[in-house]
Amino acid sequence: MNEKYFENKDDTFREFANSMIHYPDSEVKCVSNLIKKSLIKQKERFKYHGIRVESEIIPSDKKTELQDYSKTFGYYVTNNNQTFKNELQANECLKITKFYKNNKLIKKLKFDNILYANVTKVNDTKNVEHHSYNCPNCGNLIMIKELLNGCHYCGSKFLLSDLYPVVTNYYHLKNTLSSRKVDKVVNKTITRVSLIIAAILTTLICIYLLFKENSIEQFGIVLSLIMAPFIFCGIFFLSYFHVALFTGFYILVSAISGAFYKEPVNTMSTKTEIENFMKKYDPNFTYFLFQGKITSMFKEIIFSDNPRSLPIYNSNVNCNFTNILESDYRGGLKINSMIEKDGYIYIDLMIYTYDTIIQGNNIFKTKNKYRAVVSRKSSVISTSDFRIQSINCKNCGAPIDIENNNKCAYCDCNYELKDYEFVFESLNLE
Repeated sequence: MNEKYFENKDDTFREFANSMIHYPDSEVKCVSNLIKKSLIKQKERFKYHGIRVESEIIPSDKKTELQDYSKTFGYYVTNNNQTFKNELQANECLKITKFYKNNKLIKKLKFDNILYANVTKVNDTKNVEHHSYNCPNCGNLIMIKELLNGCHYCGSKFLLSDLYPVVTNYYHLKNTLSSRKVDKVVNKTITRVSLIIAAILTTLICIYLLFKENSIEQFGIVLSLIMAPFIFCGIFFLSYFHVALFTGFYILVSAISGAFYKEPVNTMSTKTEIENFMKKYDPNFTYFLFQGKITSMFKEIIFSDNPRSLPIYNSNVNCNFTNILESDYRGGLKINSMIEKDGYIYIDLMIYTYDTIIQGNNIFKTKNKYRAVVSRKSSVISTSDFRIQSINCKNCGAPIDIENNNKCAYCDCNYELKDYEFVFESLNLE
C-alpha cells in the first residue's frame, strides 16, 4: 500500500487529504456534514452494485501554487467575511482506483489530478457560537455554543478546534502537465539519448581503429582511453541538450493540449455573475459557499436510490442515476439564467463532472454535464455558514433540522426547505 503522505503546511488540508488516500476503506476526516452524507450515499451505491473499491491517492512532492501573489504556498483566500474565512488548498496527486466484483478485479483507473479543497476557518470565535452544527458524536443539530458546554442530547463536550477548520468542498481536476509525467519523460530521455550517443561514438571509434595500422594491438588501450571521456561527455553534456529539447517539446505539446482541454467554465466569471445578481437580495451571499453546498447536495441526490424522499430535491420527477459509481466535480458551475419570481430566486445552471459509470461488468470514465434549477426564497439572508440551516417551528417553537425533515416532530407543522435554503427543483443529464 501507499506509504507516501501529503505534507502541506495547512493542518486541515493535510489531515483531510491523508484520510482520502485509501477511501472508502478509511473514514474521511475534517469534512462538513453535507460531504459526510454524500460519501455515505456513495458507499451505499458501491454496495448496491456489489462492488468493492480500493482507492489510492499518491501525492506529488510538488504543491500547486494557485496564485502568484499567494503568501503561503499552496493556497489562496477565496472569501473573508466577518465570521468565516475560506481558503482554497491544492496538491498534485496520482489517483488509482480499483473496482472488484466477486473478488475479481474488473477495472483499474489511473489519472494524474490536482486535489482541491475549500477549507473554512473561523474569523470571529464569539459570533460563530450562534451558528448551528451537527454534533460529531450523536449527529443531532445544536448550537455551537451548546456543543462547547456539552451536547444536551448525548452530553459530549467539544472545543471549537474540534469543529473548525473544516473542508466544505473538494474536487479532483485532471492535470495535463503533472510533475510526475515530466519527470518520467526526462528520465526516459536521459536513458535513451545516453545509449544512442554511446552506441554512435563506439561505432565510429571502432571503424577508425580497424582501418588504422597496428589497430588490433592498440585497440583495447585506445578504446579505453578515448571512449571514457567521450561517453561521459556525451552523457553529461550532449544528452542534457537533447533532454532539454525533448522535455521542452513535451511540455509545449502538453501545454497546447491543456489549452484545448479547457474546463467548460470560467469560475471567476461565474462567481462575479452570480454574486452581482444575489447581492441585490442577500448581502451575505458568497459564491464559494454556494458552490460547496450545491455540489454536495448534487452528490447526495445522484447517489440516492430515491431522490424524491430528500428535502433538498423538490421535484416530482424521480431522476435515476443508479449507474454512477463516482462523480468528480470539475471545478466550476455555469449559469444559464437567474430570475426572481413570486418571492423566490431561480437559478438555472450547469454542473460539469467526470463520472465513473457501471454497465454490467463494464466500468468506464466519462465527462458529463447536468442541467439543474435551484431555488430559494429571495428574502433569506445567508448566515455565512456552510451548512443547511436549522429553524425553530413557527407554531410551537421546537427546533427543526430542516435539512432532514420537512415537518415539525412535535406539532406536525409542514415546512418547505426552499423557504430557508437552496433546493433542487430539477436535475437532468444533458
